[in-house]
Amino acid sequence: YYFPLKTLWRSFFAALVAAFVLRSINPFGNSRLVLFYVEYHTPWYLFELFPFILLGVFGGLWGAFFIRANIAWCRRRKSTRF
Repeated sequence: YYFPLKTLWRSFFAALVAAFVLRSINPFGNSRLVLFYVEYHTPWYLFELFPFILLGVFGGLWGAFFIRANIAWCRRRKSTRF
């Protein structure tokens, strides 16, 4: 679908204003923007990135394949009569 640039900037501005208002109101009384905050004390290691990089690459390739297949399917459906 087409997302107009004017709407994109309005959405960005609304999110920015909402974040500033939420920060200034401080509804949870803990100077954080979320109610539940998790802090991990165990460090991550470099070798752990490899599976996530692979997952990102395969997800991107699968997404590209899906988009191309969907475009081909829509063109075929548009050109044939059922």
